[in-house]
Amino acid sequence: MPGTPFYNWFGLNQTLFFAINGIHSVYLDQLMLLGSRLGDFWNLPWIIGALILMLAVRTVASGTDHIRWLPERKTILRLLLTLLAGYVLAAILVTLLKLWLHMPRPSAAITLATVHVLGEPESIYSFPSGHAAFVMLLTVVFWPHCRNLPRALLILFAVWVGVSRINIGAHFPADVIAGYLCGAFSGWIATRVLPPHPDGRLWRC
Repeated sequence: MPGTPFYNWFGLNQTLFFAINGIHSVYLDQLMLLGSRLGDFWNLPWIIGALILMLAVRTVASGTDHIRWLPERKTILRLLLTLLAGYVLAAILVTLLKLWLHMPRPSAAITLATVHVLGEPESIYSFPSGHAAFVMLLTVVFWPHCRNLPRALLILFAVWVGVSRINIGAHFPADVIAGYLCGAFSGWIATRVLPPHPDGRLWRC
């Protein structure tokens, strides 16, 4: 297995990979594949579309009692710009690290044991995980606009996507952790440049 002790965790990285990658069943496989698909970077247009729709509804129906649950236009627009800025930064950071470090996927890095790979083949580079970066970016960007239940769902979603990437054989745990850090850093930078409205929560629960 390639890399330094910092990446290998003195064998723990591979041990954790086999522990997670070795758990399979018909329903679990489908759940893991779904989590991986939902955490894909290319799902951004759906999220952007939802925010634009909210912005349009807020603009057209401004002043009515039926949309009091929606945040102000300024809040939605600020969130939209923050997400776009963080996305661009995360995409650049993940791409540069993949091209610079050339870390192979588990199926290519491990030759003496069986790696369970589900889904379509992906790019040859593994570190860091783009899926983990994307889901953590969403968590950091949306976090200031949420309370209680939505925050718990964000955490659950981030864990689900990260575990799914290991379970389907696409990444080592170290790749996922690095992806989380890239997404968190990108989201943090974006929220510092465009801070959220002080009272602009998207969900009140």
